[in-house]
Amino acid sequence: MNNPIHRAFDNVQAEESLKVSTKAYIASQVIAGEKRRRTPLLYLALALCFCFIVFSIGGYSLYTTPVSAVSIDINPSMELAVNRFDRVVGVSAFNDDGAAVIAPLDLKNMKYDEAVETILASETLAAYLSDTSTISICVASDDANREREMYSRLAGCTSDSNCEISHYRGNSEDIEEAHSCGMSMGKYNAYLQLKEIYPNITLEEVKGLTMSEIKSLLQGKGQSYNSNKQSSDSQDRAGQEKANGHGTKHGKENNHGGHQGN
Repeated sequence: MNNPIHRAFDNVQAEESLKVSTKAYIASQVIAGEKRRRTPLLYLALALCFCFIVFSIGGYSLYTTPVSAVSIDINPSMELAVNRFDRVVGVSAFNDDGAAVIAPLDLKNMKYDEAVETILASETLAAYLSDTSTISICVASDDANREREMYSRLAGCTSDSNCEISHYRGNSEDIEEAHSCGMSMGKYNAYLQLKEIYPNITLEEVKGLTMSEIKSLLQGKGQSYNSNKQSSDSQDRAGQEKANGHGTKHGKENNHGGHQGN
């Protein structure tokens, strides 16, 4: 207790027990007052910590959530998942060639246009390119304005390249459907276009085609593809029938020989 208060009570003419109890009461009230003053500060500090944690978790989730995608297809097939801040938050390969291209590249957290430029300039990708190569770059987003902006930026950053940029507006369902088929959304979109022209074409056949081959088919140069395929199928069937016929004949001869032996 402070000395002035102590001296003041020493001069009061009262029983010693009353003086002691009164001093104790005042001391307890002083301590309680100090606690009450500290409590709001403690609550404020806890509230600030809680807000910091909530915003940190929310901000991280906001950053890591993709809202659009960019696919790059030649024969290597790759796809970038892009967040609302235009940063790459995911990189996927849909074939072995695509995996070989992205393996040495650190693309995460890059701006998506910088990531595309990095892929196109990579030495690994150069091994897959020729004068007749077609590079297809597709953009998909639920937000039409974002999709148009991304398309425009990618068209600008690849203007000096031998690239064909496919203008494709998709959404999260389209991307999920493509991924469920084991394809990038760009190649899956090409498959859907081919399917309209060649109803019998399969996913596995399209997976094995380069974008240059797909482009030729879409431009109506696929008659040879169909005729060759039909010819190949016919030859396979003829060969199978011949093999079956030969086996039957051979089997009859064996049976006949066996009968003679008896």
